[in-house]
Amino acid sequence: MDTSSTRNKLNGTRGTERLLWADGARSLACIMVVFVHAASPSLIAMRMSAGYAAIQALAVISMAGVPIFAMLTGSLILSRSASPDPVKYSILKPIKIAALIVIWNAVFALLQSSISSSTFTFWGSLRLAGLGAPNNPTLWYMYQLFGLYLILPVIYSFVRNSSALTVALFVALGVTAGFVPFVARVAFDAAIWSPAPLFVIALWPAYMMAGYLVTRHKEALAKYTLEIFGMVVLCAVLNFIGNMLTTSPSRFIHQYENVTTFAMSVGAFFLIAANADRLSRSKALQIAAREVSAAGLGIYLIHYPVLVTIRTFIDPVPTHNVIISTAICLTISFAITRALLLIPYFRKTVTL
Repeated sequence: MDTSSTRNKLNGTRGTERLLWADGARSLACIMVVFVHAASPSLIAMRMSAGYAAIQALAVISMAGVPIFAMLTGSLILSRSASPDPVKYSILKPIKIAALIVIWNAVFALLQSSISSSTFTFWGSLRLAGLGAPNNPTLWYMYQLFGLYLILPVIYSFVRNSSALTVALFVALGVTAGFVPFVARVAFDAAIWSPAPLFVIALWPAYMMAGYLVTRHKEALAKYTLEIFGMVVLCAVLNFIGNMLTTSPSRFIHQYENVTTFAMSVGAFFLIAANADRLSRSKALQIAAREVSAAGLGIYLIHYPVLVTIRTFIDPVPTHNVIISTAICLTISFAITRALLLIPYFRKTVTL
């Protein structure tokens, strides 16, 4: 295990031990997120083409990317022996996240204006960010993260003072709270109520607590590895079938509240955590995972503007070739992030 004191970019710990599986999980999550965003418009365009099913299958699996980020945060923070500092986590970190939302939404709005020859105004960008409707749609998770950090001390207190069964019950209730509006939206093409507040107080805390439970009981769960793998495959297949049969391509697997997506993501997270020893056998994989992991948040913030730039200015990059687009976007986003991390202010801002 690497004993460097490299600062963890996602959870803010500066421990003497660095978890290899955490680096691997975050790196894999980065790749998944970039792939999903590279695939979304291409899937709608190539719906009747020969490669549609294969890309759709990979995209369905890659939907576990954002939940893995949330579960990793939960597993690392909620496992600490010391309670999170309320000032640090409920005030300072949300302020940082708000600053990131404002800055990167303005960057994306400026890019949009240069592409469409429209007029850019910072105040217009700020207004949209403040209303929760940013120009950059991928910033949605930053809003969830903002809410999670606000209530993190409460989540920590609940988890540390409750039995594993009680925490598991809350996880089940949290998924249900997100799943009911999802069913109503899909079955009746209507919303019973806006699920956004439920995501902050129920669904994403449920993901965080699930990550905590998985890592805490990893050894006990190990004897069910084959069954968990089967569950992941089954849930992925069900999501794949659902997306292949849908009559609305615009609904492209935005289903983090879907029970099958939740089960698939939790199972995938366990498989990554349980097989960390495989990563430790390769020094090259350790280095690669550590570097991508350290740039993880920066890649998340930068990759979508890079994708838009690739689709707009770099020709020819076939938009239907999702693999190539993902690889190019990931490489450019990583390089930009590593360069920006040399700037002290940026490094301090993106260090959560």
